[in-house]
Amino acid sequence: MRAILHIGTEKTGSTAIQYRLAAAREELLTHGFAYSRVAAVVDGGANHVALYRYALELEAELARATAKRGEVPRPLPQALAQEVASLKGRAHTLILSNEHLHSRVTTPEGVARIRALLEENFESVTVVVYLRRQDDLAVSRYSTSLRVGRPASLSLLDEAKRTPLYFDYEALLARWSGAFGRQAVIARLFDRQALVGGDVVADFLKVCGFDGVLQSNGPGDPNRSLPAAVQEYLHRFIEALPSGTRTRPPKDVVKRLERSFTGPPKLPSETEARAFYSLFAASNEAVRREYFPDRAMLFNDDFSKYPAAPLHADRADLMAAAKMALAQLSEARPGRRKGALGPHLAAAKRVLADISQESQA
Repeated sequence: MRAILHIGTEKTGSTAIQYRLAAAREELLTHGFAYSRVAAVVDGGANHVALYRYALELEAELARATAKRGEVPRPLPQALAQEVASLKGRAHTLILSNEHLHSRVTTPEGVARIRALLEENFESVTVVVYLRRQDDLAVSRYSTSLRVGRPASLSLLDEAKRTPLYFDYEALLARWSGAFGRQAVIARLFDRQALVGGDVVADFLKVCGFDGVLQSNGPGDPNRSLPAAVQEYLHRFIEALPSGTRTRPPKDVVKRLERSFTGPPKLPSETEARAFYSLFAASNEAVRREYFPDRAMLFNDDFSKYPAAPLHADRADLMAAAKMALAQLSEARPGRRKGALGPHLAAAKRVLADISQESQA
């Protein structure tokens, strides 16, 4: 049996790929393809997060999460071996997907653990990775950081200093090709003009050789960027929470804000975006030479979406978002422990008061 290992990168449609494959497990199996069930934290889940946890030797954390759900923990090597054995005669290819293999497995040792795990079970492994222009990736990542309650800055240069390996595709490809071999690695560009049908799911299906087996649901973005007013509000909300408080904004609040507001996200200036992108010029050129020799440059050079000055939130929308979030937090919700959102309510009131005061100044 062979394996196809999709490693992201983050913010390149990984969630869309995972949801489509997970929803079509039975259909895929009739054609000899299987989408792993055991590599997810929840058996049968879409995102195979157990892979990155295994790479980082976080098995104890994974076992605790499994036991908390009342399930019997199974070490990933054992669970994967059992899954492969159960598919004998029914599937020739097992597909695995987790974008954290890009963002969190940043050492050769971590990648080597994944290689050793897969070598025990598969005759061959193909690694598939999608690359997004670094400034686009950073802008999209900002919304994700706010959704999960991680303090974030839209300063691209700050991001480059804080997480340089995250954006270095030459280093990323070197880690994975060093472990699995250059011929085992397929690099694709996350660019609508380069993707099959302008759709990352359709492109992945084509690359993996089962585009005639399963159809894409069409272009989609389940993790699209938040509008500027929502971004600004969540940033202030996270900053207003007292130290030691769980900083992730309640999901119902984020969803309501996301449904209620439209418009573009906050954007840095064109000058800053270009300066940030230029930091990876040498890395990108090395990737182009090795993986995309027919292209004049790795990514397009269009920065027209960026304003001359940084784009910020509309003040009226920001005020409306603050009022809406406070109203949502004040509602009684089934299953919500009394007092559990005390710090969140206090933070929401403080943010609304600050915005009101600024509006009056």
